[in-house]
Amino acid sequence: GPLTALVLNREQTDLALLAIDPATGSTKQLLAEHDDAWLNVNVGAPRWLEDGSGFLWMTEAKGAWTLELHDKNGALVRQLTTPGQGLRALAGIANDAAIVEASTEAPKQAVWRIPFDGSAPQALTPPDGVATAEAEHGVVVLHVQPHEGGQHLYALARGARHEIPSVAERPKLTPTTNIETVDLQGRKQFVAITRPQTFDPNRRYPVLLKVYGGPHAVTVVDSLDTYVMDQLYADAGFIVVRTDGRGTPNRGRAWERAILRDLISIPMADQIAALHAIGERHRELDLSRVGVAGWSFGGYFSVMAVLLHPEVFKAAIGGAPVTDWTLYDTAYTERYMRTPQENPEAYKATSALTHAAKLERPLLLIHGITDDNVHLAHTLALVEALYLAGKRAEVIALSATHMVPDPKLNVAREQVQIDFLREHLGPP
Repeated sequence: GPLTALVLNREQTDLALLAIDPATGSTKQLLAEHDDAWLNVNVGAPRWLEDGSGFLWMTEAKGAWTLELHDKNGALVRQLTTPGQGLRALAGIANDAAIVEASTEAPKQAVWRIPFDGSAPQALTPPDGVATAEAEHGVVVLHVQPHEGGQHLYALARGARHEIPSVAERPKLTPTTNIETVDLQGRKQFVAITRPQTFDPNRRYPVLLKVYGGPHAVTVVDSLDTYVMDQLYADAGFIVVRTDGRGTPNRGRAWERAILRDLISIPMADQIAALHAIGERHRELDLSRVGVAGWSFGGYFSVMAVLLHPEVFKAAIGGAPVTDWTLYDTAYTERYMRTPQENPEAYKATSALTHAAKLERPLLLIHGITDDNVHLAHTLALVEALYLAGKRAEVIALSATHMVPDPKLNVAREQVQIDFLREHLGPP
């Protein structure tokens, strides 16, 4: 296909797909979209067909992701999927078909073959578990993580399926995690619960809410290997809970865009509501002793949780937290919050700096000093605001970027977090 550019306005509400003539610099618009809230850009699309006769496009215009086939001039040839099929990503093209990742249940993900001629889709992986794919030059590589744990790699080529050997180590434990749903005023929300391997139903356990809570990521997934670290915390004496509220992906356009102009109020309400609902169902969860921990957006959530809701959260661990949205990446922040000039009150209300004087619970802050995503300035600004308000937090600065790649440093960090939670939440 031709050199192609996807351009957005600053608000990210209008999009144009342009074909570019590199010889003259002239452009031709192939399609345009508008969304009153924001447009998500799917990294897999557009994908040009190998013969240049057209391209694949993904759109949320009908309320959820759908896949479309367009001709080389941008005209719609055929809608290849429906909003109800749970499309998530375009993995590539193989033999006159699109290879996509999809599921109608948020924690699960399968790989499907979607023929260009409109004939019936074909499942390439089981419906349970989590599967991803890469497809190019007629070869499809599948990464399959079954519900029960483990992982398998397969290559599909010339009508044959071959398993690719793996030398990856298997975890030495199988998490006890169960996935349940709670009904929150008509909204179904998935919750993952991990109990100690030596769980005693007659005891009450402190609870750790392990959280992300923000855009473009889910934490409740149908693969037990995901919860190995949760099991480590559970075996240290906690019941670990995860849930994904509004603002997270895989639940349709309206669910995700509920957070427009306010990145904390609805995510906070949904996490707390799910926590209370699951605590009512399972009395072994001691909701008088709840800690919260997360990284990146999850670190931001954890800090805000202990500042805004000390009646719910008795201790918090904020890893690499955003503390003020005016300090963060412009494209990301303005997509959800608009500009500080347009939405000043929300920027103030969603800033941890605004609420620093409210701190009355133990707070542990962890940040890599060379973090090039959430800059160390976020934690430094919060520490200063806390000091000026006569408050204190524990602070650990790591020799790391946004994530911690050193295994030994990671082990030490996890142990520090477990010790902090044990100290402030107590034993079962």
